[in-house]
Amino acid sequence: DQYPWVQQIEWFVDELVQGIPQDFLAQRHERLARFGVDTRREHMDYARYFVCGVGHGPTARTVIEAIPDWETDVDARVLHGLACIASGDTPAYSRDISYVNEQGAHPLALYNHAAVLFWQRDAIGRDNALGHIVPILRQFEQLDADEFDGDALEGGGSHAATKRASVEVPQAHFDLPPGRERGRRLYHLYLWCMHVAVATLYRETRQWPQAVSSLQRALALMPDDGHAMADLAYSLTQLGRNDDAMAC
Repeated sequence: DQYPWVQQIEWFVDELVQGIPQDFLAQRHERLARFGVDTRREHMDYARYFVCGVGHGPTARTVIEAIPDWETDVDARVLHGLACIASGDTPAYSRDISYVNEQGAHPLALYNHAAVLFWQRDAIGRDNALGHIVPILRQFEQLDADEFDGDALEGGGSHAATKRASVEVPQAHFDLPPGRERGRRLYHLYLWCMHVAVATLYRETRQWPQAVSSLQRALALMPDDGHAMADLAYSLTQLGRNDDAMAC
């Protein structure tokens, strides 16, 4: 009587859990295979959930490292890098990102690395973070989203720089099927996020002209970004451009 929910749990275990067939996982593998989900894809999806969904890096690393030849699988190394960051293993993350960079431009790896640097700005210093993120942003801007498939854009992304981005990115996955249209949308969102991150660093280091320029670029990508509008107005007032600020 004191804990009525105990009876509900007992019912759930007795009526539902006990009814799960012993070969449930084998049946699941067969069902997924019919939809083109092989063992590698299954491991990648599990790892993505653990690192991006619940932030459990060690479990994600174990799952990724069970993929045959994961060390030479670029997309797996990108996700492994996020798992290493979530585990607090910076040297392992550095090895992952170095390997990925050696294989050529990878849009999601560039975005993730910029995001990692942004979130570590207190530890590494804002000027240092800017010195690394701005070249990454310039490299990202030169990429053509249509030249990349699959996890190069649609894989696990690092923690977004804004709350709105943390909604927009999943929404793109829900609203759009895998392929070119989703890839273009994600590229657009990641580019916007990087401009917002750079603008934030410029504001935090009181580099107002650069902050204004970065915020204008962010708003060109997301015109209804209210936070960017407010930050732009404030930055303009710091330059004495009050009339322009009022127009934001």
